[in-house]
Amino acid sequence: KIDRTEKFLSKYGCPVVWHDSLRSVPRSFSLFLAHEFFDALPIHKFVKTKEGWREVLIDIDQESQEPKLRYIVSRNETPSCVLIDPFTTSQQIELSPQAGLICKQISERIVEFGGIFLIADYGGSSDQDTFRAFRKHKQVNPLDLPGTADLTADVDFKYLASQASDDCAWYGPITQSQFLHSTGITTRCEQLIKGGK
Repeated sequence: KIDRTEKFLSKYGCPVVWHDSLRSVPRSFSLFLAHEFFDALPIHKFVKTKEGWREVLIDIDQESQEPKLRYIVSRNETPSCVLIDPFTTSQQIELSPQAGLICKQISERIVEFGGIFLIADYGGSSDQDTFRAFRKHKQVNPLDLPGTADLTADVDFKYLASQASDDCAWYGPITQSQFLHSTGITTRCEQLIKGGK
């Protein structure tokens, strides 16, 4: 286990420091790397009803013989409904306000001090149900046995881009294939093949 309060050096001699919050990261030029980070943050699920947007909540299933959770649709708007773009044409949405806030804060840091922010994650649009759980490398119901599975939801890159500072350049999203090819994976593969002969 790593003691996050202790500074240590990487095997290449670079100091490594853990931060529990962006607030404690020194304010200077930085490279922020979020590799499969945003997909693990909490989401809010919404569906459009005849009465307007309603949040999908989790409740105890009173009709089940065993303790069991279930999804329910809120009777009224919840405070989180203010997050929804009023011009969206989707019938359901997943949003992560925490992801949006982190993206906004990092983009503002980059504008002020300079830097780069690379997000590598699963993504798409927010208009489909992508909330899922994995236990022992198999997909399971996210509501079964809470705390025993890894929860994930696709990252809505359009939403993240909308939260970034207008003064911060944003590029993407692009596919993993586009990223790897633009960074020279073909050349690297050829070198590995030649080196293996």
